[in-house]
Amino acid sequence: MVANYSGGNLSALPIHDDGSLGAISQSIQHAGTGPNKQRQEKPHVHSVTFTPDGKYLIAADLGLDKLSIYRFNATATQPLSSPKDSAQAAEPGSGPRHISFYPGKPYVYLMTEMGGAVDAFHYADGQLKQFQHISSLPDGFKGDIGSADIHVAPKGKFLYASNRGDANTLAIYSIDSTTGKLTIKGFESTQGKTPRNFMIDPTGHWLLVANQRSDNVVLFRIDQTTGMLKATGQQLSIPAPVCLKMIRK
Repeated sequence: MVANYSGGNLSALPIHDDGSLGAISQSIQHAGTGPNKQRQEKPHVHSVTFTPDGKYLIAADLGLDKLSIYRFNATATQPLSSPKDSAQAAEPGSGPRHISFYPGKPYVYLMTEMGGAVDAFHYADGQLKQFQHISSLPDGFKGDIGSADIHVAPKGKFLYASNRGDANTLAIYSIDSTTGKLTIKGFESTQGKTPRNFMIDPTGHWLLVANQRSDNVVLFRIDQTTGMLKATGQQLSIPAPVCLKMIRK
């Protein structure tokens, strides 16, 4: 499944037995605008994410301030369909970007790029119900907002969200495992500019952040008790890093 930002649509491509990709089997075009005439002049599908049960796909549309939910059928030629009441609105002008699920529990968290905030939802059978809205920036922050990536740590104790713009920080939250609610713990400089993406290793002990405009990837240690981050002093010099993925050996 592929999100097409400029086209405002999402596409499905079959994977053959040898791992190669077939031609697009389905493309779904979004329509509409948002209140920000410069950034939301049309749909902008920013990400597509499968639900943990594999039954649905959630498309975050920055241009429409909406999460669209599609039922997924892997055996169908056109695998996506829209069930009734399958859209969840975000705050007008906030610009939904990426989402992250809590491991093993029905909580999902949305990063809004222009709103500079995280929205928390309960998830059940293709439906989302919002229960929290919390800033990813310090109180009284003044400057350009450009929030980006979001990830729940593997054990579910902490959530991290990156802020670009004038902040260049990672927001650190603790998660109440019984309610899913977030509490802000603090902010950590990414030691670079424009943290477009970051990743947490499978053990939950290390976080790597890709600073696109300062050409560096910075390694942090995660405190397992507090969730706070400490730079290790190790960095990689890479031109304009925008996405990090780790492969198990």
